[in-house]
Amino acid sequence: MKQIRFSFFVALCSILSFSACNNNDDPKSKGAYSNGHFVVCEGIFGTNTGEISFIDNDGKVTETVFKNVNNRPLGDVLQSLTVVDSLAFIVVNGSQKVEVVNAGTFVSKKTLADDRFTFPRYVAKLNDNQVLLTNGTSYGDDAVFVINSKTFEIEKTIATGAGPNQMIIHNNKIFVANAGGYTNDSTITVINAQTLAVEKTITVGDMPMSMSLDKDGNILVLCKGLTVYDENWNATPVSNSKIVKLNTSTLAAQDVYTYDRQILNFSSNLVAYANGKLYILDDDGVYTFASNSTTPQKIVAGGFYGISIIGSDMWLCNGNPTNPHVVKYSLDGAKITEYKTAPFPNAVVVSK
Repeated sequence: MKQIRFSFFVALCSILSFSACNNNDDPKSKGAYSNGHFVVCEGIFGTNTGEISFIDNDGKVTETVFKNVNNRPLGDVLQSLTVVDSLAFIVVNGSQKVEVVNAGTFVSKKTLADDRFTFPRYVAKLNDNQVLLTNGTSYGDDAVFVINSKTFEIEKTIATGAGPNQMIIHNNKIFVANAGGYTNDSTITVINAQTLAVEKTITVGDMPMSMSLDKDGNILVLCKGLTVYDENWNATPVSNSKIVKLNTSTLAAQDVYTYDRQILNFSSNLVAYANGKLYILDDDGVYTFASNSTTPQKIVAGGFYGISIIGSDMWLCNGNPTNPHVVKYSLDGAKITEYKTAPFPNAVVVSK
């Protein structure tokens, strides 16, 4: 029987990208989007409906911020938004581009569209002059791009494992989760944040989808586990989900909990750390896992697509096609309120 390795990339394909530029540079402090929360909304695949919704501090929601400001669609399959100083970097992986806007006004400054952007995922600030972008499907395109945040030029390409996804920068190192592309991967690439040289590749578990830094400086990794599919898309699980703790000083990896199944959620935003606990988005709700735990404890029931923790609030994203929304909870799982958004929200980001 023919086996096809599967990951979160299977559902997506490449769309031709385009570029645009706007030289307006309004100060962020004067912008309408300086005080509140951005909601990253993937949109409906193949329809250029990816968007950023905005919830201001009074609870007013603007569902399509980018289109309202720039009079054009943002693109297909919006993956992530990262605020870097006065800019917001919006990664649109279906459209193979990164939109750069003023973080306060959302006026477009630059569209980064490069032939090497085959499947861009996440941006992280490296320093005052550079940002990092993960990219790749496993077909020779797996890399972290070092991009000048002033000129927007690619200054360096750092090879990684397959399907580089989330990044954490800590202890003068860049930790890149290689979540697999059209193949499987089970590693974290460790890059020196000063020299930008790869220092080590650490095996953690199949498909490390999400990472979060704990209070002791360890990285907690949720490895989703591998499933293979035959030509008729019949599934065969190969490995179960597990939680791995990576010591950022010694670079030693330790399994701390192994599930008896796979978490089926294909979001990249499955874990967040706060209040001494790892919060895990499972198929049937949210669980917490403390350092002295032996088993995750359920605190919220329901089907959600992404989790974000900001301060003392836990935000859960619901991708219901007819009623997309985000729900705000306390960290102990008490519902506070909810807000309607653009289609398929996957994360909430505070506007700094």
